[in-house]
Amino acid sequence: MSGFSSLYIGVSGLQSSQIAINTTSHNIVNANNKGYVRQQVALRDSIYNKIGYSGSATKQVGLGVDIQEIRHLRDSLLDKAFRMEHGRQSFYEYQSAAVVEAQEILGELDGVPFSEYLTELRESVYEMEKDPSSVVARSSFIQNAVSFLSRADAVYGGLQTYQATLNQQVVNMVNNINQIGHRILELNKAISAVEAGPESANDMRDERDNLLDELSSLIKIDYSEDEKGIVRVRAEGILFVDSSIVNEMGVKMLDTDVDSDYYSPVWKEMDDRQVFNLQVPVSTEKGTDVGALKGILLARGNSVARYTDIPDKADPKYQLKDAQGNFIHSYDEDLDEYRRLVEPSAIKTIMGEFDQLVNEVVEQINDVLCPNISAIEDAGLAAGTVLKAADGTEIIVDSETLILDTENAGYSAGDNKVQGVELFRRKNTDRYIDCTDDNGNVYRVYNTKNDFGLESLYTLGNIEMNEPVLDSCDLLGFTTANGEVDQKRANALADAWNTPYIKLGPDYVAYNDFAEYYSEFVGQIGNAGMLFDNMVSYQDTLTLGVDGERMALTGVSTEEELAYLIQFQNAYNAASRYITVIDEMLEHIVTAL
Repeated sequence: MSGFSSLYIGVSGLQSSQIAINTTSHNIVNANNKGYVRQQVALRDSIYNKIGYSGSATKQVGLGVDIQEIRHLRDSLLDKAFRMEHGRQSFYEYQSAAVVEAQEILGELDGVPFSEYLTELRESVYEMEKDPSSVVARSSFIQNAVSFLSRADAVYGGLQTYQATLNQQVVNMVNNINQIGHRILELNKAISAVEAGPESANDMRDERDNLLDELSSLIKIDYSEDEKGIVRVRAEGILFVDSSIVNEMGVKMLDTDVDSDYYSPVWKEMDDRQVFNLQVPVSTEKGTDVGALKGILLARGNSVARYTDIPDKADPKYQLKDAQGNFIHSYDEDLDEYRRLVEPSAIKTIMGEFDQLVNEVVEQINDVLCPNISAIEDAGLAAGTVLKAADGTEIIVDSETLILDTENAGYSAGDNKVQGVELFRRKNTDRYIDCTDDNGNVYRVYNTKNDFGLESLYTLGNIEMNEPVLDSCDLLGFTTANGEVDQKRANALADAWNTPYIKLGPDYVAYNDFAEYYSEFVGQIGNAGMLFDNMVSYQDTLTLGVDGERMALTGVSTEEELAYLIQFQNAYNAASRYITVIDEMLEHIVTAL
């Protein structure tokens, strides 16, 4: 072996040690950087020169040491496991947050709970029962009704505001997902360019892996890397990032048919195809409970909910038939719609159930003050009878037509006795339309339309106090036709609070009175919150466990790296000393010659 070959061996050791020192120093500098992955130098023998043969072996001379690779210490299986569990954790965190927010709005965690307003209204009803003629009792009843409705509107409005907040978060999250996709595309190109040569783009790989971690928390992804270092990402089964494009998401209002202005994520380049099918049941086994974006969408729901969204098989409307004998309303269809569009959403379910409570309280009070009967079954009118209002409007009597029960309705106190004065009214809607038939008989027909010709219901947002009653409590119908106190009506109002009218949903069997309903309502929210909290806690433990295993492999130990630094420094010094010795030997040989 020539002297110059010996110098080359020393130089290879010097260069390899220098690269190892630089890599170790790089690890130490980035030890506290989030997402940084430890790099490790792998050394190997350089090539050998053959110088001859012996009887049993080839004679070779080595040319030093070389860098095999600078390893990027990651475990792809651990990465995929972490990203899946992290995405599932994010999904349940938003579900849990929605339930907590609902409890806050109801005042169940802090402040005055809504149950107190319900209780105060009930107590004023009991006071009314004791003395229906008392102006103080009537005034207290009306004032508590005002407070009850005001607080109910605040709760319902708070839930709507939270829905709007979640709606904006959907927009922000979609924008964030698109930004991550474009950055991954940029890194794909940069990594491919760098690694086309002998270098490794480990720092850029770290950034890309961190982006994949973040993306996996937002939406369910799967991905693969080709031989050129290009990572292709699929989101919810659709190609999101390729070697040259990002299939961007957009948002669009897709539920305008139910008067919703909430956004749904769509694939812009796929004719606005929806990213998620939210009607698929949530299942850990099937992997349909992954990603914060889906968690937000499910928590928010696709629209504002009302009591009419909750079907009850015992509702008389499901027994009504048209002239051909066909059922007008289908319970099975309503139940299917409830399962698909209401039940999966925490906020929408809570809104519907809360509105159902308020609707039942309002309608029971109004029905005691202004009882209705069926125009056909109770009043004896024939189906198809034409009733005319004073403005010329014609109403055709059918199985759903209701009229005021004038024989049993109470009267207002004082000289001007009137019937049919309700405590709560629908906005822009009179409770009754005065009509006559061809024989001149007068009927007060229950009005289902507002002044604009639209269906009007006793639902939150459309309920207000009846102003004349606020001005005079004597208008409440607690007087009989002969001017006596209508104790029977006061008793009926009190009985309404103790009668089981409603149940939370179609899966519940028992009907409850108002207090029991609210208690079960709050308990259901608490149970849902506990379930989501348990899922979050479980996922947090699982995610931390997987991430701990990742960190054991990828994390930087400064003590370990300092030990490597000393080792490589000594190797560098040894190579340097080796070169010095060879240099001195060559100088001596040349000088001696």
